[in-house]
Amino acid sequence: MESAQTLPSDSELLEQINTALDRLGEIARYKRLPEVPAICAALHRRMLVMVDDSPCVLAAYVPHLVATTRGKAAFVLHEEQDIAELVEETLAHTPDTVLMDYFLAGDLRGDEVARFLHERTNRAVPCIGFSSMSSAARYFARVGSLAVTKSPSDPSTSLAEIAQIVAGYGKSM
Repeated sequence: MESAQTLPSDSELLEQINTALDRLGEIARYKRLPEVPAICAALHRRMLVMVDDSPCVLAAYVPHLVATTRGKAAFVLHEEQDIAELVEETLAHTPDTVLMDYFLAGDLRGDEVARFLHERTNRAVPCIGFSSMSSAARYFARVGSLAVTKSPSDPSTSLAEIAQIVAGYGKSM
């Protein structure tokens, strides 16, 4: 178990949030951390990597994911990377869990990336479909991934659903 001294301070987390927002082209700055619902405890100190093709959607989740994971979150913006490059960029962050958008840039779909990620890691890295399209769950299920409907206007609700899935992984591993 990690000691309290190894956890980043609130000011370090705010710096991480504001740096990530800056990289996504956002001008907004956070001066205090968002509240972390108790139900999200399963995400504490777990490395979550969120993959999306929308800087605005990623920016909506940056503060909440960074606060919830206590700094163990990374964000991958899909632009022109092919599937192999995208998976390698994602795995470079050493994720415990990947949150994958369904509709990515160009013609790439998240379920295809999830399948490639599962093959590349021998299913060692769980990939949760994370799309605003609720019907994406069935496409992710075809490749062995669960899915959560994301709501950029209410990140805490989406993260609570992700926490329930992650807590379930701990019981089945």
